[in-house]
Amino acid sequence: MIKTVLLWIFWLFIITLVVYWIWAGGFGRAVSAFRSAGNPFSTDGTSGGGFHLPWQPTVGIFAPAPASSGNGSAENAETSNPQDQYSAFENNYNQLNSQANQAKVFGDPSPERGRVRITDANGAVETDVQREYVVITANGDNSAPVELKGWSLQSAYTGVRAYIPLSTSAFVMGIMNDQENVLLNPGASAIVNSGSSPVATSFRENICSGYLEQLQRFYPSLSNSCPPASDALPFTPENLKVYGEQCFNFLESVPPCTAPL
Repeated sequence: MIKTVLLWIFWLFIITLVVYWIWAGGFGRAVSAFRSAGNPFSTDGTSGGGFHLPWQPTVGIFAPAPASSGNGSAENAETSNPQDQYSAFENNYNQLNSQANQAKVFGDPSPERGRVRITDANGAVETDVQREYVVITANGDNSAPVELKGWSLQSAYTGVRAYIPLSTSAFVMGIMNDQENVLLNPGASAIVNSGSSPVATSFRENICSGYLEQLQRFYPSLSNSCPPASDALPFTPENLKVYGEQCFNFLESVPPCTAPL
C-alpha cells in the first residue's frame, strides 16, 4: 500500500514539473536559448566561444583584435568597424600580392641582398653600347668584401643576360695581365659596361689609370687626378745641373694624366 502511494506521488511530481515547464515557455524558449548560445566551433572568433584548433592563432586574420588599454571602452574595442576590417583585408591582400609578384619576377632573394646596390646607370636610350653602364656599390657597413664571381646582369626588357668578367688588379700595358675575381671592399664601386674594354681587359683603377684615357675613350671617363709629371723628377740643384731649366719648364707644362708623345 505504501509503495503504491509513493509511486503515485512521484508521478504527480513529474506531471507538475512538465505542466510548469510548458506554462513558462516550454520548447520555444529552449530553442531560443540554444540559438543565442552561438557555435563554440566557429573559427571567426566572434560567436560563442573561443574554440581554436591547434594550428590556429588566437589573434590574427580570423580573430578579433584584443581590447586596447586607455580611455576607450571595452565595448568599442570589441566592436569592429566593417570598413576598417575591409581596409585591413585589402592591405593584407596587396602586400601578399606584391610579394608573390616579386618572387615570380625576381625569384628567391639573393644572399647578398642588402650588401650591394645599383647607385648609377646610364645609356638606357643610347645606341652605342660603349656608353651603356651601371655602377654597383658595396654597402659601407659590410664586414667583408663582396665577391662578384658568377654574377650577371639581365635586361628585364629583352631578357639578355651578361656575366661580369674577371679583372686584373694592376693593369700594365703591353703584357698579358693576370685575371682574378672582382672583390668590392666596403664602400667600393664597380662600373659594369655593356661594351668591350678598350684595353681588352677589366681592371681596377688607381691614381695612374687616367693615362689610359689619352689614347682610348672610356665611359664614364677615368679619373683625371694623376700625380704631376714633375713629381717623377724633383727640382733639386743636382737635377737642374743635369737636365737643365728647360726640362723642368717642360714638365710643368704637361697636363695631368698625359704622357708626352
